[in-house]
Amino acid sequence: MRNTPDARPEVSQDDPGHHWVRGLRSEADAPEEPVCSAETIASAVAQVGADPVQWAVELGARIADRTIRRLPEFGGGRASVTTLRLGTEQVAIYMVRSLDAGHMVHTPDSAETNSMIHDYVHRRVPMDRIWAGMRYGHAWLTEEFMAACRTLVDRDQRAEELESVSQILFEQVITYAAELGELYRVENDAWISSAEFARDDAIRSILEGEEIDENALSQTLRYPLSQFHLALVLKVAAGHESASADLHAAASELLQSLGTTTTLVVGDSASEVRAWGGCDHTISADDAIPGKAIPGVDIAIGFGGRGANGFRRATEEAVRTADIAGKLRYRPPSIVTYAQVSLVGLLLENSDQAADFADRELGKLAEKSPHVGNLRETVLAYFECRHSPRAAGERLFVAKNTVIYRIKRAEELIGRSLDERPAETWAALLIAKSLYDCEPEVPKQ
Repeated sequence: MRNTPDARPEVSQDDPGHHWVRGLRSEADAPEEPVCSAETIASAVAQVGADPVQWAVELGARIADRTIRRLPEFGGGRASVTTLRLGTEQVAIYMVRSLDAGHMVHTPDSAETNSMIHDYVHRRVPMDRIWAGMRYGHAWLTEEFMAACRTLVDRDQRAEELESVSQILFEQVITYAAELGELYRVENDAWISSAEFARDDAIRSILEGEEIDENALSQTLRYPLSQFHLALVLKVAAGHESASADLHAAASELLQSLGTTTTLVVGDSASEVRAWGGCDHTISADDAIPGKAIPGVDIAIGFGGRGANGFRRATEEAVRTADIAGKLRYRPPSIVTYAQVSLVGLLLENSDQAADFADRELGKLAEKSPHVGNLRETVLAYFECRHSPRAAGERLFVAKNTVIYRIKRAEELIGRSLDERPAETWAALLIAKSLYDCEPEVPKQ
């Protein structure tokens, strides 16, 4: 949705609504795209205009961010954040509509609401945590709407309008909470009687280290636990959310290319899946040659062992790899193993302390600019190529003399020879590459 010029609907003189909401405007530099359906957005725009709806979309995104900081279980990836935003954005939009109408506009039992509840049930987010999120959201929504009211409404009408905000928002949230509770009950009842629940519960019991009957769970999963296991986490990459990749099919194909003979894939095929592959022989990170990358999909691989313990170890490694890769400022390979990011992961265990260490070690070479980032990239390549300017130049597609010049310039900025404290300098360069948001300059041709 773009923040286009607003065509405001006409208002009848006898209309009881609180039409100051039609003056709401987003102040964001880059408008947030809505996650609600086009139908939800269109019906809201038809009632109040485009600008107030965009304001509500921005508000929903902010409420979702605040909720995740307070209740981390609602985060965990782009798909989870989108699910949360479906709720916060929907309530914000319908609050604008309700205030404009002068009475509560019913939030429909829409496909997006059902999708949200389906996700919470299948991720085992308890209803009491959802209600806790709604209580926080109610407080934050009230705060934002009242602040907007104080800005847009004349002083002599402000008390009455603030009371309306409080009453209508309370009614809106209470009604919405009751509807969600009933939808949750129905979805949960259906899920716990399904084969999908039995499968997910079996996986949970393995990953939580419970005492299990491996033969019985192998039958439930239709996947032999006695074999050697690999694990994958596949996620749609940032900026590729509209891609149409079938992650289930991609996971199965990649596991087969890695040499596994049986597969198990779970999750939302449109956004994120976890997958396991088993075989009779052992596969290591050195042996595995991943298949071709899938455009727009990030893949983390975990190598485990045999039995339930190996299944759990492979999963933990894949999840840890995906978590580390997702925090890096630079773009890691589309298919990444723990061996490729484990050192960076250890260095970034405390990102604040890591940044302080990098700043102290690198001095002016820690400057967050494309030019200095280019120097850091050259020094890192120089270290990794065993101090060979020629090899570093070949890696970076620049001349040997260019590398020599950049090394001298980096030493001037760092204030010492690179032969001094090489381990600390290399570690600081890895941290800087991971944390600093700047891309190296493209070499001139």
